[in-house]
Amino acid sequence: MAGTAGLRLALAALRLAPRGCGAGNMAWAMMTQEQRYLLDLQGYLVVEGALSAEELGAAREAMDRYSGGVFRGEPPLPDDWYEGCREEHARDGAKRYDGHLKWAWAFDRAIESLCVHPAIWPIILELTQGKPQLSGPGERVGVAIVDDGEMTVADPHKPKANWHCNAEGHGDREGGGYDGARLEVREDGSLYCPNFVVFPYLDDVEPGDGGLFLIPGSHRGSFNRPRELFDWPGWPAPPPPGTTHVCPQAGDFVIMTEATTHAAVPWARADRQRRTLALRYQPHDIPPHNWFGEPNEEQGGAPNGWAGGVELISSRLAPESLELIQWAPSTHRKAIASTRVVSLSPPSAAPAALALPSPSVAKL
Repeated sequence: MAGTAGLRLALAALRLAPRGCGAGNMAWAMMTQEQRYLLDLQGYLVVEGALSAEELGAAREAMDRYSGGVFRGEPPLPDDWYEGCREEHARDGAKRYDGHLKWAWAFDRAIESLCVHPAIWPIILELTQGKPQLSGPGERVGVAIVDDGEMTVADPHKPKANWHCNAEGHGDREGGGYDGARLEVREDGSLYCPNFVVFPYLDDVEPGDGGLFLIPGSHRGSFNRPRELFDWPGWPAPPPPGTTHVCPQAGDFVIMTEATTHAAVPWARADRQRRTLALRYQPHDIPPHNWFGEPNEEQGGAPNGWAGGVELISSRLAPESLELIQWAPSTHRKAIASTRVVSLSPPSAAPAALALPSPSVAKL
C-alpha cells in the first residue's frame, strides 16, 4: 500500500508540473494539457495528492479548532472573533449546526494558504487569464464545509439532492447566468472561466458517503434541465444514471465551473467527517459580490451578522490575500498574478481598505 500511495503522489506531482503547449504567445497557458482536456470534457477536475502530509495536518488542526469553537465552544474562539458566530450557524433548537462556517479562511494561516496553493494557483491564473479574484455570495467567501454526522444537520427545507448550477434560474442557457460561468477555449488554446469553485478536501470521501454530486458535461448543455430529471430522494436509493459522486481523497483539490449542474447531498456517515472549503474565483474586473453581506439598516448600515467584520478580517489576512479579493480594472495587473508561487506575508499592521467598487465603477 505504501508503494502504491507513493506512486500516486509521484504521478500527481508530474501532472501538476506546468509545461508549455507549443504556442509561444500563450501568456496564461499554465495548466497541463491533461487538466485542460478533463476540465473541458467534464466540467470539473480533480487535482490529486496536492497537499503534503504537513499541510494536510495543519489545515485539519485549524479546521477542528474552528468547528469545535462554533459547535461546542471548545476550544473557545479567539477573543477578537465575533460573538454571534455560534448563533448564526445554529439549527435544530441550537443543538446542532448547519456546517457551513463563514469566514473560515481568515481564521488560521493554514486554511488561508489553501486559497493560493501552488497546486491550483497556475489553474486559477489560466482560468482568470491572469486576473485572479477570490469572491463569493454574501459571507460565503472562503466558507468551510464541515459534516460530522453528530453536530451538523442538513437544511430541512431543501431536497436531498438540490440540483443547481449558475445557469439555472436565469432564463435559457444562453442567458446571463450561463454566460457568467461558462468555460471558454480561447484562440491561443488556453481556458477561461468567469465563475468557478475550488474545493480542497481534508478527508477521504467514499462511495455512499454523500457530499458533491454532479452531472459531467452539463456545463456544455444547450437546454435547460427539466426539473423532474435526475430527481433523487437521497440515500439509500441509488443515484440516478448519468450522475457522478465525486470521491476525492484527503489532500486532493476539486475544481468545478459553476455552469456544471451539481448537488450537495447530506453526509451519511456518523463515524467520519467531511472537511473542505468552498473557494470561488472570478476575474478581478468583474464586480465582486458583497462578501460581508448586504447592508443591514438596523445595524447602521453594517453588514448583516457582524458589525465589525470588515476590520477584523482585514487585520487577520495576509497582504496577498487582501489583494486577491480586490476588484481591479481590466488593464490592471495584480502583483500576485506575476508569481508562480505565492508566499503569504504576515498580516499588515495597517490593512488595506476593503471597499467595494461604486456602481459607476462597476459599470465600466
